[in-house]
Amino acid sequence: MAECENPSVGITIVATDSDSTMLARAAAGLYRPSSLHDLPAELADRAFTTTGDRYEIRPDFRRNIVLLEQETRSQMPDGLFDLVLCRNLVFTYFDEASQRRLLAEICARLRAGGALVIGSKEALPEPHTDLVPWNGPTPVYRFAADRTA
Repeated sequence: MAECENPSVGITIVATDSDSTMLARAAAGLYRPSSLHDLPAELADRAFTTTGDRYEIRPDFRRNIVLLEQETRSQMPDGLFDLVLCRNLVFTYFDEASQRRLLAEICARLRAGGALVIGSKEALPEPHTDLVPWNGPTPVYRFAADRTA
């Protein structure tokens, strides 16, 4: 049984996709070995069991994952998030007006100090005054707006 190193920390992962087939694949939690090749073996052993030629995510790691069928252009999950991963979609395939609108929607869902991660070949539309680069040139941004005001 896998255990969280700090049980007092609650983590919920909210994953969205507009494709029900992709959500069904995610719900199955089965991965080819090639999908885990960058994951350190120690972490893979803690989070996955082997089922035939696939790796299956352990129930303890699955229980806090929420899968939602949503179209990013018209719907986003409710709530405030500490981390938003938005890689290789909005800032690659959408026009600049849509990028600006969706970036505002994403920022509205980030906690103060939260992070936005985009794809390595993507760029945010200017201006994005509430987001500051976290680690130099990497595509990770920290939400710097004050939500207490």
